[in-house]
Amino acid sequence: MKTRHKIPESLRHPPPGAFPFPPDPLFCAACGQNSSPDEVERAFVRANIRALGAEIHPLWRCPGCASILAAGPFDPVSAYQSYPMRRDARGGSAPAHVGRFARNMMIDRWRLLRRFGLGPGQRILDFGCLDGDFVAFLRARGIDASGYDPHNARFSDASLLSQRWDWIVSQDVIEHLADPGAHLDWTMRALNAGGYLVIATPDAGRINLPRPDAMRPDAMIMDLHQPFHRVIFSARALDAASSARGLELSGQWRGFAGDRLVPFHNLRAALAYAKVRGGWLDALYEPVQLWPAVISAPLWVAGIFGGLVPFGRHMTRIYRCGN
Repeated sequence: MKTRHKIPESLRHPPPGAFPFPPDPLFCAACGQNSSPDEVERAFVRANIRALGAEIHPLWRCPGCASILAAGPFDPVSAYQSYPMRRDARGGSAPAHVGRFARNMMIDRWRLLRRFGLGPGQRILDFGCLDGDFVAFLRARGIDASGYDPHNARFSDASLLSQRWDWIVSQDVIEHLADPGAHLDWTMRALNAGGYLVIATPDAGRINLPRPDAMRPDAMIMDLHQPFHRVIFSARALDAASSARGLELSGQWRGFAGDRLVPFHNLRAALAYAKVRGGWLDALYEPVQLWPAVISAPLWVAGIFGGLVPFGRHMTRIYRCGN
């Protein structure tokens, strides 16, 4: 049964500078359902990288599958030119703390893939590989690995997409795609029989949209991540979309790869630090500024205890191709 949400006046009239909410029927790219704008939960969220900081974007939640979708305009070509996760966009290598966290992430991803049988003689494609660090990590361990990323000239060889693979992995990628269904269709064509698709992404089912009157600059800095996250699946929507294409759920994991029990080596601490720095994602890729971080009680709590409990808003799903 559809839930009809009472739309607050603050959402009927977008805040100054916000992109307007579309008046037309809304199409959910996660489950295929059409909804009236008056039926959906919605919010406005500020962009969380400095280059786009003046932009305020509309979001809505599908009443059918609980996925969260972006409703504002987006030009990926220009937006990714200033994307702080890209080495060329930030003008060089990141500080040492970023390298340590990235290496912990790659170690955890490697362990997960090995648990499901990745080994020599198998081919793996890292789809959305950014600067190719995980590709180099796998190659150093004897794995036949390649990377594809349309926003990095070094890894934009489209011929890789017409080849067959034993593994396709995408770490925090599918939520960036405007048409994730087409991506899942392609994975079915690209995977060998018995191959695996590994998707790590936020879980919209565990994300609360911010209140209309609480358009905080730090609101869900990584989860909503506007305007880059276009379709944030709920776990059940992702499982349903994958199953409809013959991809069988073989394993799942909750948490963020890279979290450690070592103080301040966890995602909660990183997000608390970014909040102190104004809610900008860029802050995580810059030299650490101790002031005013050292007097932030939430940062100390997250730094010391944040690694004890898995980061439940992030999920990894492993699907096996049965074709």
